[in-house]
Amino acid sequence: MTKKIYFVAILFAFVMQSMSVWSNTNGISPVNLYRKCSPKIDVYHKPSKAPANFSIPLAVFLDEDAQQLRVASYSDADFTYYIYNDSGDILSQGILNCIVNSDYSIDLWSCHSGEYTIVFMHEGNTYEGTFGIDG
Repeated sequence: MTKKIYFVAILFAFVMQSMSVWSNTNGISPVNLYRKCSPKIDVYHKPSKAPANFSIPLAVFLDEDAQQLRVASYSDADFTYYIYNDSGDILSQGILNCIVNSDYSIDLWSCHSGEYTIVFMHEGNTYEGTFGIDG
């Protein structure tokens, strides 16, 4: 009987914590990044090797309530970022000096409702993702 009560108490605590986490993240949505590759020019028309398997060293989430992009870094690196509007104009830019497993935020105060593109550059690699802000 005490094992059942203990199990129910743990299950109840887990459900309450899950609901708390879910309620705190309603305004946060992921921004999917992908690696942007430039086309390779092969003068000799040889077969090319399969591309290297790259892992993206950042995770980006849009927090509309706080008007921020939250960036989690998986590597020690400096990332240059640019935020473009749907017309291709740069609205914001900067450098994130990242440390492994650290979180950073990019303010979106200049962004109104619409579609935007975030571009991160690091050591010749370009990572790009799109996000939308509702008005």
